[in-house]
Amino acid sequence: SQAAGLALVGLTALGTLRDAAKIKKGARVLCLGGSSAVGALAVQLAKLEGAAFVATTCSTRNMDFVKSLGADKIIDYTKEKWAEDADLKGLDAVLDYVGEEGGFEKAKPLIKDGGAFVSIAAMDAGFDPAGHPPLSYAAFYCLRNDAAMQTELAKLVVSGKLKLKIEEEFDFTADATRKMVNKMQ
Repeated sequence: SQAAGLALVGLTALGTLRDAAKIKKGARVLCLGGSSAVGALAVQLAKLEGAAFVATTCSTRNMDFVKSLGADKIIDYTKEKWAEDADLKGLDAVLDYVGEEGGFEKAKPLIKDGGAFVSIAAMDAGFDPAGHPPLSYAAFYCLRNDAAMQTELAKLVVSGKLKLKIEEEFDFTADATRKMVNKMQ
């Protein structure tokens, strides 16, 4: 079940970090939506990629789960405004995994020149990664398939270095498809 859940969310998370934001060792990163499927993996992968500081947002009810992911700072978005947090000045990247309303405008003052804003859920930065200088990347991002990355992600899960949250498992049947569709509505 972990392998089935890993391909889409894992490739999206790793792609935003490596392909789009080009996270380097020592980077400072904010992941919006640390309890989301992609966000939870991105928090962990950012640390594995060598980020020195990883902050994330989540609601009060998800704090314990997000703490287990290893973020350096967790902001409860129901109580605090991440865009006003002084600890978030000079970020290398803001990665939006939840479609934060006005996220790009809120993030711009926090990102240093040459940094990146990447969203998988909002289109307010547009589709041209080079369209907002002095940022190195600012756009909507869609995953790309990469067999080597899939293998790398699978090895991280097998070794226990990457935790994947599975809410429910289904046998592969038409009934399972109906259950998933009903959950999404």
